[in-house]
Amino acid sequence: MDKNFDFAHYNPNFDHEMTDNNEWLNVHINLLFNELKDIQIAIYIFNTVDKEWDKRVQEKGVPDYSIVRTTLYESLVYRVFLGLNKIFADGKECSLYKATNQVEQLFRDNKDITKIIVEIRQKLDDSLMVRVVQIYRDKFFAHLDKKSAMSYIRMDPSSAMKHIDEKELDEWLRLIQKLYQVCFGGELSCEFSMPSKEDIIYTFFWQ
Repeated sequence: MDKNFDFAHYNPNFDHEMTDNNEWLNVHINLLFNELKDIQIAIYIFNTVDKEWDKRVQEKGVPDYSIVRTTLYESLVYRVFLGLNKIFADGKECSLYKATNQVEQLFRDNKDITKIIVEIRQKLDDSLMVRVVQIYRDKFFAHLDKKSAMSYIRMDPSSAMKHIDEKELDEWLRLIQKLYQVCFGGELSCEFSMPSKEDIIYTFFWQ
């Protein structure tokens, strides 16, 4: 590939449509919030499929192997881990950490904003789940190094999901919501439009 490859030529950046950094940050926090909501939907679908599979095993009604089902199932794991890394990338790209830096620059000397920034940064530093998610990205999902190559062959990628703390994800959703509220005075809705259990089971198990 040409070393001078211009990504913007194939995937235009529309940041010129933003009037200022304040407006860009508004969009940025919205994106992080909605990304996390979408991830929680993917987790719900994954858990629903897992429970239905266990039920069918107990009832001795395991369906025949399906490449479509397997691909959909594993793609949910990638959706969760790569999506969480967009949010929790360590000080890079449009991560939550980067958002707190920008908030700090734009809203100086605001005690309420400083308080929520400190809370977010402390949680980022303390979270075992965030560290594990980053490691899985580097060793398993986004990259593949020598130490993880054999694991990738022998291990079901879905086993990584046991490290996802759904309660902590709810806490992150509330923190991002709170960050937006103190910065812009608006509310980001935590309401979900979850797919029905019936639709999920039909999609994965109908043959």
